[in-house]
Amino acid sequence: MAAISAALISGVPDPAAAEDSDSWVELPLDDAPHVSWQLSDSISIGAAAEVSAQRSENLNPQLAADEDEIEIDLGMLHDNGGAVTSYLEFSLSSDILHNNRLNARDLIFDVNEAYISFRSNDGNQTLTLGRWSVTDDREWLFDQELDGIHFFRRGEKFAVELFYARERLFNQEFLSSEGDDEPDYFYARAYARLTENNVGSLYSLFQMGRDPGDPDLLWLGASLAGTATNDITYWAEFAHVRGTEANRKVRGYGFDVGLTKTFDQFRFNPRVTAGIAFGSGDTRRGTDTAFRQTGLQGNSGQFGGQTSFAYYGEVFDPELSNLTILTIGAGFDWLEDSSLDVMYHTYFQHKGSARIRDSALGQRPSGRSRRLGQEIDVIVAIREFESFDIDVFGGVYFPGSAFSMSDQVAGAIGVEINADF
Repeated sequence: MAAISAALISGVPDPAAAEDSDSWVELPLDDAPHVSWQLSDSISIGAAAEVSAQRSENLNPQLAADEDEIEIDLGMLHDNGGAVTSYLEFSLSSDILHNNRLNARDLIFDVNEAYISFRSNDGNQTLTLGRWSVTDDREWLFDQELDGIHFFRRGEKFAVELFYARERLFNQEFLSSEGDDEPDYFYARAYARLTENNVGSLYSLFQMGRDPGDPDLLWLGASLAGTATNDITYWAEFAHVRGTEANRKVRGYGFDVGLTKTFDQFRFNPRVTAGIAFGSGDTRRGTDTAFRQTGLQGNSGQFGGQTSFAYYGEVFDPELSNLTILTIGAGFDWLEDSSLDVMYHTYFQHKGSARIRDSALGQRPSGRSRRLGQEIDVIVAIREFESFDIDVFGGVYFPGSAFSMSDQVAGAIGVEINADF
């Protein structure tokens, strides 16, 4: 669910922003909260509503579920143009889940963001305390609200970012009695502006468990992204994870690389995308060699279109672990501010296993074959209206020989409408 604001922690450049020497990598306050009503010289408020509906068909009929959701977000910003900025955003949402066994409805009141930020006079340094939205450009590491302390300093060619944080350091859902057992996160990242439109970075993320036996994991990674010649944008993510989990030593690695070529000289700006992602697997003997993502990831991004979507598949939507994912896609802008993208994915396990670490599929493979299947997605984004956006998606997953029901298919179709006030 999209919040009114996102305090972006971006590891890759926005090509448009990169043209501005002061914003080649984003600080949290670069992406200002959406507040449209000014109550005074320093206080503004805003509201947003999101309505979404999804219908799905799973490989296992007992797991098929339809979901409808309504969320209303309210935000208040205090900013008098000085060194201190504060922001509060909360939401009220109703989530209705239907399947052939039960109907469930949850009413949730959340504090999405609540922070105070201290900014330097030149606007290139911030210190933020509280709860803020953490996300990287492709959500390969983060797409989560975290509580803690965050520091960012940006220079002309280099930038550094540090934070300590935890999920639900303060109880996020006031109507929930969820316990405080989330891990602590320690993050450090250094950025370098290699050329005008290309940024590289090195980072480390340490996850420290709260209780004995909890995972203690360290991710060491590098990223490179930007714009090459001939209207080509590219990305490259590499990471190694090490530590301990379930009393086993962990040593895994993963990467995600790809590019999008846009043909600006043609009407409708047609584009093509190709990419490969890999996360190492594990034989379940000795050292655990499976790569795993942070658990905070969203795996959502754009490929030249007007909206983000699940770039590993809208139906399967897996965590990148014990997987090879090959992706090709094409898209175009069918109106001035509206786009259509068609994506194809094929999936293979690195090591044959009867386990998938995390996915939206809800079905276990047999472990006798590494061929997990293929998926085709269609994503339509409409951005022709000033106050609201419309996204429509549909996907079909064709299981491979790794599943016993390989003659069946899984699918999903959904619509999401966002309105700002």
